[in-house]
Amino acid sequence: MAGFVPSNRKSRAQMLSDAGLPPPEQLFDSVPQDLRLDYPEGCPQLDGPLNEPDLIDRLRAMADRNLPAADHICFLGAGAYDHYQPAAIRHLLLRQEFYTSYTPYQPEVSQGTLQGIFEFQSLVCRMTDLDIANSSMYDGATAAAEALLMACRATGRNRIIVADTVHPHTREVIATYLPPNGGEVDFLPAGPDGSWADALAKQPPDEQTAAVLVQSPNFFGLIEDLPAIAALAHQAGALAIASCDLLSLAVLKTPGQAGMDIAVGDAQSLGLPLSFGGPYAGYLAARQSLLRRMPGRICGETVDRHGRRTFVLTIQAREQHIRREKATSNICTNQALCALAVTMQAALLGANGLVEAAGQSARKAASLRQALCETGWFLPVHDRPFFREFAVRLNPETWNETTGTDLNRYLATHGIIGGLDLANLEGGSGVPGGWLLAATEKRRRSDINRLIDLIGAYRRDRGWKS
Repeated sequence: MAGFVPSNRKSRAQMLSDAGLPPPEQLFDSVPQDLRLDYPEGCPQLDGPLNEPDLIDRLRAMADRNLPAADHICFLGAGAYDHYQPAAIRHLLLRQEFYTSYTPYQPEVSQGTLQGIFEFQSLVCRMTDLDIANSSMYDGATAAAEALLMACRATGRNRIIVADTVHPHTREVIATYLPPNGGEVDFLPAGPDGSWADALAKQPPDEQTAAVLVQSPNFFGLIEDLPAIAALAHQAGALAIASCDLLSLAVLKTPGQAGMDIAVGDAQSLGLPLSFGGPYAGYLAARQSLLRRMPGRICGETVDRHGRRTFVLTIQAREQHIRREKATSNICTNQALCALAVTMQAALLGANGLVEAAGQSARKAASLRQALCETGWFLPVHDRPFFREFAVRLNPETWNETTGTDLNRYLATHGIIGGLDLANLEGGSGVPGGWLLAATEKRRRSDINRLIDLIGAYRRDRGWKS
């Protein structure tokens, strides 16, 4: 395997010496000690070089510790969802003209890739009811942060109001992104019933507010009152930004219809399988007036000298390779292959298929919540409309200090991936005894029945009343 290792101890020492740099230990002094890999107990270590069969066996043993959604009944969501991907998509993505990370600067040799990007933008515009969209973002979290920076540039203001019902990971990205760029971020808690519109009405934006950001469906699956939030933002001259899962827009009021100025979100639920957090794709769409404030690549349609329809990257003066430090964004690539998968999924399902997938997800989630609450073992956390996902609380009268994590461990041994334990969730989203579950069009009634049966078996094993 030595041929696969790019450097060895001797060559690294020589490079450091030639560059006049200190030994590696001193070179990485800026990295906190607690962030360095020190091979804790249980970490797989190699005793020496391995031949290829032994290395493959070692990697397979590590992979066997995973719980792939493809081999389990998955009720876990919290930002990534187990939707069906038609077999044709994986095959079509392997075409070599698509299977590249190269940005198509040369349109004369990149028409296939450029048309794929253009169709993705068209899909996003149609589903959000907004005027323009870029070629994709890394994910919904970076799309949200970039949209807030975009709002600061467009308004000349620096205060941002973010709902605390936005996904905790997205809020972490925002808290990392905005302050170094002069943004002041206020995370506003939702009301007692989970409604953020009511909370914003009590603490409305002021003349220093650049934008308000709300997620709908939010982290708990609840559907927010986007028209009311947009109206409150516009009264203060701020932009209204909605973070929406792309599939949900097949059945819910779109950001454009609700009066939002910018829409962002994850597109994972359309054609992208679960894979330890990625790669996925995000989207960003906006009104025409914000075109030159947008980050990322934008593909446009034109004609060549023979009058034939062609596609090119356009409005490039915003971008790094032109403006460098004055560019609208430091994101200098896109998720074109993932965005293409999203576009293929939408094309294969069609408008009716998207509505059916979203509708089935909503109905099956409602059936799951009803089945859980009818047992008396769980209580609903919110009494508001939700989409595909919801939170329940373990009824303290029927459980003996059991947590969602305890249930998840038991369910995993029986082929089920349970929900997210909300009890100790960081970022202010914790719910004592909370359990966040999701159901997609892939879940059958038999899956729900099996979940209920296994929870009952867990209780019987401990001698508790069923």
